[in-house]
Amino acid sequence: LTTHPIITMKYSTFAVALSTFFVQGARSHEHEDDHHHDHFHGHGNDIVDCACSADELGIEIDCSDEIAMSTALANLLKNNCKENCDSELCVENYALIQIHHDFCYHDEVPMVVESEFHDFEDVCHPHNCKIFRRPDPAMEDCPEPTCSSGDNGVGNLAYLALIRDNCVEDCGVGDCPDNFRTLRVEHDLCDHTALAANVEEG
Repeated sequence: LTTHPIITMKYSTFAVALSTFFVQGARSHEHEDDHHHDHFHGHGNDIVDCACSADELGIEIDCSDEIAMSTALANLLKNNCKENCDSELCVENYALIQIHHDFCYHDEVPMVVESEFHDFEDVCHPHNCKIFRRPDPAMEDCPEPTCSSGDNGVGNLAYLALIRDNCVEDCGVGDCPDNFRTLRVEHDLCDHTALAANVEEG
């Protein structure tokens, strides 16, 4: 991949809050919602397999390589890939982030990458690939997602409940675990339009 200096990016308290939900919840539940779930931000049934994309583009899938993920994000930002994602550089760097975002546990992806990734989805989605979340065989399967949208969408309501119950401070009490799992399933297994923009980007 073409490399550029990693740049420092500012992001909102809102984005940090949701990223913290994902990190805390993932650690609290030992990735219980990631077991054998198909996760991709695709549009259509002809989406390619990420293993093929990674091989073709020379991408090494390594969930511990935060530098590679952060550098790829910096490259996307520096080269205006939010406006046009069709250049070779944009395609390669978007693929690296999308593959790691969808395959790795949320607490393995840098928070700023987790937050900023969704800003590129609308323009870069033709280059998406399909990959399964890295499974944890010790954990049971997640419930099925509803992929409902709008103000009464299941994922959006779960997010509001997490905020209301201050689950960012402790995600292991009350209804926090159930609402976190609901949000994770809706986020991971549904098209990104199922969640409100502020929730998806957070």
